[in-house]
Amino acid sequence: MANPSGLIVQVARLAPEAIKAHALLESLCTRYDVTPFLFTRRVRIDPDGEARPRPVLTLGTGSLRDPPRFLAEFLGQQMEWFLAAREDAAKAAAAALAAAFPEFHAQNPELAETPMALFRRVAAAWLELEAMLRFFAPEDAEDTLRSHDAARPVYRLVIRNRAAIGEIMKAHGLAL
Repeated sequence: MANPSGLIVQVARLAPEAIKAHALLESLCTRYDVTPFLFTRRVRIDPDGEARPRPVLTLGTGSLRDPPRFLAEFLGQQMEWFLAAREDAAKAAAAALAAAFPEFHAQNPELAETPMALFRRVAAAWLELEAMLRFFAPEDAEDTLRSHDAARPVYRLVIRNRAAIGEIMKAHGLAL
């Protein structure tokens, strides 16, 4: 089913929370102009799953009670598609981020198998923050990103070093 943003949303399993997530996504896409941040239009809602970008952008239902967080998860997965479409620039930016923050992977090895994978995640988180700042005040956008349990250190790094990371992203043509 298409919504005003042109998303094609598939529900993995008809469950009340999946139907609510679909309605919430439509509502958020109507309220906020997310079209500049859409890099895939196919979205799958899986009430038993977690948010992930591939093979189809998939959203879980764990953030239903927190619409800004649900929106951030959606935008974060879109940013992974943005980076995938610019693979060479994303790799170069990840390498530059690794050089700029050399201890970060060693301090957080559980977040990614390799430094490059971790710093690609940092790049996506920075893009997610930049997108959220189009819709929310800085403190609200930052609070929303800090609420991501699994990647809290990534978001702390991004928030604390937003300008420096932004310079790296811009130098590699990855600013939105």
